[in-house]
Amino acid sequence: MSSKLPAHIEGLLTYLSSPDEKANEDLIIQYFRKVFGDGFTRQKEASSSDGYLPGHFVVELKGKTNDWLAGLFQGIAYGKALDFSVVVVAAKGFLALWSIDDIDGDVVAEILKSKGAPNAIGKKFATKYKTKKTTFLKKAAYQFPSEYLDGLFQGGPSVIKKEIDSFEKTLKQKKRVRHKVTTKNFSTILKQMVDYFETDKPIKVVRAFYSMIFGWDQTSVLDISAKRPTQATLGGEVIDHLKPGKRELFKKFVESHYIHLEENEDVDDFFAMYDKALDAVDPEFRIKHGIFFTDLDLSKFVMWYVRKHLGDIGKNYLVIDPACGSGNLVTNWRSPLELRHKVVSEIEPELLYTVEQRMKGDKWHNGKFTVVPKVSENKGLNFLDKSAEEYIETIKDYLIEKGHKPNKPIAFLCNPPYRNDDDQSAEAIKYSVHPSILELIGNDSSAERYCCFLAQMRLICEKAEESGLPDESLLLLFTKAAWLTKRPVFESIRRNICSSFEDVGGLIVNSKEFFDVKAKFPVAFTIWRYKGPSANLDANRPIKLRDLTWITKPQLAEIDWLDSKNVEIGCNSVLESEMTKVTEFGNDLPNFQKWTGLISCDFKRGRRKDEVGASSVGGLPKNDRRLSNKKAYGEKDGEFVGFMDDLTPCRVKRGSQGLPWFRLNNPFMDARKTRCFSGPPDQKGFCATNLESAKKLFTWFALGRVFASHGYP
Repeated sequence: MSSKLPAHIEGLLTYLSSPDEKANEDLIIQYFRKVFGDGFTRQKEASSSDGYLPGHFVVELKGKTNDWLAGLFQGIAYGKALDFSVVVVAAKGFLALWSIDDIDGDVVAEILKSKGAPNAIGKKFATKYKTKKTTFLKKAAYQFPSEYLDGLFQGGPSVIKKEIDSFEKTLKQKKRVRHKVTTKNFSTILKQMVDYFETDKPIKVVRAFYSMIFGWDQTSVLDISAKRPTQATLGGEVIDHLKPGKRELFKKFVESHYIHLEENEDVDDFFAMYDKALDAVDPEFRIKHGIFFTDLDLSKFVMWYVRKHLGDIGKNYLVIDPACGSGNLVTNWRSPLELRHKVVSEIEPELLYTVEQRMKGDKWHNGKFTVVPKVSENKGLNFLDKSAEEYIETIKDYLIEKGHKPNKPIAFLCNPPYRNDDDQSAEAIKYSVHPSILELIGNDSSAERYCCFLAQMRLICEKAEESGLPDESLLLLFTKAAWLTKRPVFESIRRNICSSFEDVGGLIVNSKEFFDVKAKFPVAFTIWRYKGPSANLDANRPIKLRDLTWITKPQLAEIDWLDSKNVEIGCNSVLESEMTKVTEFGNDLPNFQKWTGLISCDFKRGRRKDEVGASSVGGLPKNDRRLSNKKAYGEKDGEFVGFMDDLTPCRVKRGSQGLPWFRLNNPFMDARKTRCFSGPPDQKGFCATNLESAKKLFTWFALGRVFASHGYP
């Protein structure tokens, strides 16, 4: 071709003249990038298509001219993942484009419903419609004249340049379509939205998204406020905290996107992933506030479990969720557990706003809930900083203001916030706790916020009747399972709950499977019925729970929650599975060390008077970093060799030759620290000095290694 043509057009023509699709594809890609800029993407960034300009067109490249029909259908098939209105197909001696609207709608629908890779779909439909190639070619909005490439036409570069200009003009004039906002890509959309909002308030992006979600369709228009420089509206919903200089750009952004729901999806699926929304704009927010939302399918399962144990209680109880989070729990209380009324509350006003939006848009809940405090007050409600009487009066006041009579017993439905390993990665928010709660549980267990919630619920149930509410209150709770054991730190809260509440049922699941946490621990869902301190309940009784730590998210997701028959079959199969065991929390379990009757030996010790201030003491090797620790290890003149956890040798005075030593810890969670040495360990050391001690220590060691390799729930 003539050098008078621009380089990118020369590249395009070279590609169209070549039979090798792969060897020269960079030439045509460079052409599209030159004409359409950096917005033009391909391959991994475009669902493996050969080229893509979001909202505009997709490009499919073929080596052989006769494959253009397969290329057209393959391009249409990308519509399942990409947003475009035009398909461009390029092959040897062939360049054409089609508007999707000009293709038979039934054919397009059939292609989009087909399963398989776009390449396979393209070949399949090319075979099916091979007799109609001429019909589909006539539908093309543009086709490059093949004679410009076969040498028969001698019009020169200017004529070819004019023809390429015609192709570009036709393509650019084709209508663009809005980009889909889906449950798969919405976190990316939120990240893009951050730039339009005030810099110090990224959380407002989440509020805006969930206020727009019900009215954000393919025809929605964003109206910019003429009076307030930070506001706009979409479908009557106010969007605030916009950067004044970015409102026009935000309008363009909104009007080039829309909420798209796949088959069997509804808007509630976006709310169910509220944690991902928060993480997209402010990864530290949930960590600071100790927020770990309840998985949607797990919420549905436990609501079925509640019905199984309590029947249809929806008519007879006032359900209160004092830490509603994203609302997964309370919004899944539906028929046959349909509630006449619910109270949702939350310390974080942003979460409260989102839950209100979620419930307003749900026919099951709209008009059947009260948000406390009102969203218009722009504040949250701390469940822990008030006395039980004050909290009850606060709830009653809001209910009366809304025209409701608070004349039913309370059912607390809650997944309280709790501390987790993640807490160390951000500065945690500290909330005040009422003295009555601390008096009930003590300062040690108050470090776990869910224990404070348990105590406050206990106090509220006790004061409910005095405040004019019926007794027989219920607790329906997700918590860590640790408080149900007899660990000393939980002694007070366990005694106070078990002495006043009848345990109705419960189960445990794996924390890492259903909650976005780093640590692995059992999470319990328990049902309690208030009986009062005078019920003479055994406060030390073991609590029976069904062990469902084997169940996974995909397994629960397989249950068709819209089909009541399927729900019964699926949920019962979980409870009746051979893998589901009943376990008891709170038994007086034997202590390994007491069982052995042996005393542990440590060579970690305090410094003696003459060692204080010395730079090197004990029996560790020269230059070991631990020589200057406050504690000393072993003795310089020791005749035996002991071992640190990292197997560093250390001189010690007490030891043995030819006998096994073990590092053995009593706490179940320390099973991974179990070790076997040829000499004493620095701590928790036990020596098998005879057959009897060897039997016990090897048993303890073997169990510890099994627990360490299989993990604990």
